[in-house]
Amino acid sequence: MIFIKDIQNNKTIILDHINENDTINVHDLKKEIKKKCERDGNLIICGKILDDTMKITEIKKIYKYWNNKIIYF
Repeated sequence: MIFIKDIQNNKTIILDHINENDTINVHDLKKEIKKKCERDGNLIICGKILDDTMKITEIKKIYKYWNNKIIYF
């Protein structure tokens, strides 16, 4: 389960069918958010915009203390 904070409307998007061990990339994650929210945006973690080719498992390795929360704007 991944929690994404939508900064524009201050709501939390919960993607319960995806977990932090999935091999999907940021682009696929953004497509899932677009289906759920019907708008485009960027994903930020620890103050950096995530590259679309980065996989969730890579994010987990880079940001060891990641708590499954990403900001969406």
